[in-house]
Amino acid sequence: MRINKKIYTTFTIAILTLSIILATMPMVSAVTAPPGLYVPTAAPPPYTALTTGSVGTRVMVVGVAGDASPFSTVTAYWDSLSGVVLGTAGVDVTGAYKLNVTIPAAVTGLHYIVVNEGAGAQGAAFTVTASLRASTVPPGPPPVRVLPGDSVALTGRGFAAASAVTITLTGPAGTLAIPGTFTTNSTGSFAATITVPSIIPADYGTYTVTATDAATTFATASIEVDYYITAFPPAGPTGITVFISGRIPASTAYDVRVDTVVIHTGTSGADGTFSTSYTIPALIALGGHSISVVWAVTNVRSTSFIVTPAPTIAYAPASGVAGTVVTISGAGFSGGANITLTMGTTVVNSTAADSRFGPTDFGGSFTSLQFTVPTLTPAVYVLTVTDQFGASTGTVYTFQVLPTPVTTVALRGTTYYPGDIFSFNIRTTEVSLGLINVTILDPAGEIFWTTNDWTLTWSLDFSHKTVIYQNQGADNYNQMKMFLPADAPLGTWNWTITYTPTSTATLTKATGLFSVVAKPDMQDVLDEIDDLSTNLADLLDDLEASITNVVTSSEGDLTAVINTKAGQITTRLDVLEPKLQGIEDTCVIIATMLGEVQVDLAALDLDAMAVDITAIKGDTATIKTNIGTVTASVSALDAKVTAISGDVATVKTTLGTLEGRVTSIEGTVATIDTDVGTIQADVSDILAKPDVDMTPVWIAVVLSLIAAIAAIFAVITIRQKIAG
Repeated sequence: MRINKKIYTTFTIAILTLSIILATMPMVSAVTAPPGLYVPTAAPPPYTALTTGSVGTRVMVVGVAGDASPFSTVTAYWDSLSGVVLGTAGVDVTGAYKLNVTIPAAVTGLHYIVVNEGAGAQGAAFTVTASLRASTVPPGPPPVRVLPGDSVALTGRGFAAASAVTITLTGPAGTLAIPGTFTTNSTGSFAATITVPSIIPADYGTYTVTATDAATTFATASIEVDYYITAFPPAGPTGITVFISGRIPASTAYDVRVDTVVIHTGTSGADGTFSTSYTIPALIALGGHSISVVWAVTNVRSTSFIVTPAPTIAYAPASGVAGTVVTISGAGFSGGANITLTMGTTVVNSTAADSRFGPTDFGGSFTSLQFTVPTLTPAVYVLTVTDQFGASTGTVYTFQVLPTPVTTVALRGTTYYPGDIFSFNIRTTEVSLGLINVTILDPAGEIFWTTNDWTLTWSLDFSHKTVIYQNQGADNYNQMKMFLPADAPLGTWNWTITYTPTSTATLTKATGLFSVVAKPDMQDVLDEIDDLSTNLADLLDDLEASITNVVTSSEGDLTAVINTKAGQITTRLDVLEPKLQGIEDTCVIIATMLGEVQVDLAALDLDAMAVDITAIKGDTATIKTNIGTVTASVSALDAKVTAISGDVATVKTTLGTLEGRVTSIEGTVATIDTDVGTIQADVSDILAKPDVDMTPVWIAVVLSLIAAIAAIFAVITIRQKIAG
């Protein structure tokens, strides 16, 4: 199908034009709805809408869920993205945000608060209105009290830009024009100082100051043109000093009265000012009282003063460790006064140091102020609040500083094998750790185990609390279930425990690592044992090793048989630091670093042990080996004569062979003198052999008897000669 060339050209131009238009349009996908403007508040919605106000107005800018990208940051601008930055805020997981901004200097009329997160922007309309503020020169507290000839400072905001401004004064004397030329700047602001015109006393009273620009935009402020008296503070308990001042006609005699009692007399200054002070007496009644200045008999100006009860405070908690945040309220103090709080002799907080800590309201109260317990020696301290005019709580209130609790959290081991049991040691002097949340992650970051049901148990001496071992997870058999499975991944694992201590009420986290390693196989263990640089005792302890037997290897070495959690292994006995403990009947008792083992003599290679009978005395034989020397009963050696040559007999024992001369035979038992001592041996096997010639033995025995008899006879003869 052929396309008309003119139609094709027209279509192409349309597409290009549309592309250019789309390219110039702002992207608004990031912020899908204009933000809402509301009165600032800490309370949850619904909020009160606020879309108009003067320069300096605080506005809460709110974006609801979906208005921005989760976890991004939004920035608020005035009028455009190139305008004044009003503030920034983080966006929550739902795409909502909230930030408070202040309306900047701007001309009267419609403006926009523009919110942008980088990919796009949306704006909410806000109308700026004109405002006018009046103050004395020098500045003083409201209301603005002046007399003719005094100066008044005016500040205007939100008028038309670069506009002339007319100022008038309207009151009991009518409308009075204020001379002078006043012009706003590029943002519709101006500052001016005017002089109060001549007004007779009969026309004194409240006057409205009006500023109007060329576009008839106007704003007003109020001033008082009149004589006056002030008392500060306006309220407080007995004992404080009240400062009284004011203005009356110049150089005029006056007196100051509390109710009807004159407390001061004097003459006003050239500008009509007067002042005095007054200490509130102890006997004055609680409640409102009048403070007046009187001149020329009938002229009076008055103010009020409220006598409050003695100061009181309430606070919670009443005890805590250093760092505890305490909320405190008070009443009965001086009105509009700065306060200072001390704990013992330590200043904890004051209005001078922290403007948020006070001052009191005009009734002498404050509510929900906060202070932080300083680092002090644990003890009970007097808590005192004193205001700048002398009102004080005295020594009525106390706070107990508690010792700072200590909490330690640790995993009992650092390296485990699959199948091992593991547990935590938690020790604290806190009253409570709240919920103890435990999470264990494997090397891949997957949750292996989690719980939040551990509880604290007091120690036996009530000095601390701990999570007892059995409380960390019991199965149906009341045994531990916190063990690694047989297929537990090898590598570095992570553990995290969170809790909220009572002392700080702050979520606290302890964390650490441990390793899961493969169980060693037989060769690993043997390689470790053969490596003389290895700490063998630690290795075998880790393997939970125990010796079960000692045997002779095919090479003739003494070999230990050891059971471990990795299986059964054998190794040379000498690496286990063996020591011969004794020989009983047919058993040899050997001590090693893994404990004591009893081995049947028949299983041992005595040559490998270098067994040597070194002495025989009576029925006790001394036996020396390469793993120690012990004594044993001769009767336990099971001595037997196995050969006789002449009068020399060969005696075989369970520990080796001896040779010696037969000195006597009684039945089947022969007494034989050896190099190490005399031993009795069984000759029944020899007597039963017909080819054995016993004659030399008997001759030797007879000769021994004759020699013994001769020796006895010689002794007797010698004794007779000595005696006779």
